[in-house]
Amino acid sequence: MTMNRRTLNTALAAASLAGLLPASVYAQKKIVLGFAQVGAESEWRTANTESIKSAAKDAGIELKFSDAQQKQENQIKAIRSYIAQKVDVIAFSPVVESGWETVLREAKAAKIPVVLTDRAVNTKDDTLYVTFMGSDFVEEGRKAGRWLVDKMKGQTGDFTRAKGKEVMEAFLKAEGKKINVLFAHNDDMAIGAIQAIEEAGLKPAKDITIISIDAVKGAFEAMIAGKLNVSVECSPLLGPQLMQAVKDIKDGKTLPKRIVTEEGIFPMEVAAKEFPNRKY
Repeated sequence: MTMNRRTLNTALAAASLAGLLPASVYAQKKIVLGFAQVGAESEWRTANTESIKSAAKDAGIELKFSDAQQKQENQIKAIRSYIAQKVDVIAFSPVVESGWETVLREAKAAKIPVVLTDRAVNTKDDTLYVTFMGSDFVEEGRKAGRWLVDKMKGQTGDFTRAKGKEVMEAFLKAEGKKINVLFAHNDDMAIGAIQAIEEAGLKPAKDITIISIDAVKGAFEAMIAGKLNVSVECSPLLGPQLMQAVKDIKDGKTLPKRIVTEEGIFPMEVAAKEFPNRKY
C-alpha cells in the first residue's frame, strides 16, 4: 500500500496525539485489590468473604483473594505477594493485633495503600494504613451490657462452635447451676454453648440467659427456638463499603481514619419477624 505525504503526516499526528491522551480515553484500567482474609472460622466470616467477593465483582474491581487459615504468617506472606504483584490497594482482616509493622512499612515503601477491615492493628504509626473499616466493638459491648442491665469469669472460645461447647462444659462442671448469664463474643460460640447447656439438662435462655454477638441466621434460628435471648449485630457485609473506599483511594480522596458500620440489636422477641430480612 502506498501512502502520500499528507496521509503520512496525518497518521503521525494522530499517533502523537494518542500518546498525549490519558489511557482512560481508550480503556479504563481495572483497579486491582489484594485481600488477605483471616480464615473461615465462622458463619460470620463466610458471609464477610462472600460480601467482599460479590461487591468486587459488582464494582468491576479485580480481586486477588487469599485465605490465611487463622495464621498470621500466611497473611503476611499474602500481603508480600500482593506487594510484589504491585496491586493498587491491599486490604486485610488481621488475625492478631500485633506484629504487622514490618510488612505494613513494606507496603508503604511500595506506595500501596492499606485498608484494615473488621479488626484493627496495634501500631504507633497510623500512617501505615489509610483507614480501619468495621464495627464499633465498644458500642457492641455497651448494647449487650445495657440489654443485660435491663433484664437483670471468662475464657476464650476461639469464635468456633466446638470450642464454645467445650468452654461451656467446663463452666458447667465447675459452677453447675450457679451460672445465671452467658456472654459469647460470637454466635457460633453461643450455639456451641447452647448444646453443652442442653446436654447438662438445663434450658438455654431460661435457666441461663444467653447474649451473643454477630446476629447471623443461626442465631436467629436459636432465638426463634427459644434458646438464645439476644444477639447484637456485627455486620460482615463490608464488601460494598470496602470497594467504595478502594475507588475513593484511587481517586485521591481523603478517607476518615475510622469508618464505622451501622448495626442494631435483636432480642428473641423480634427474631421471627426479622429473620426473613437477614442476608447472612
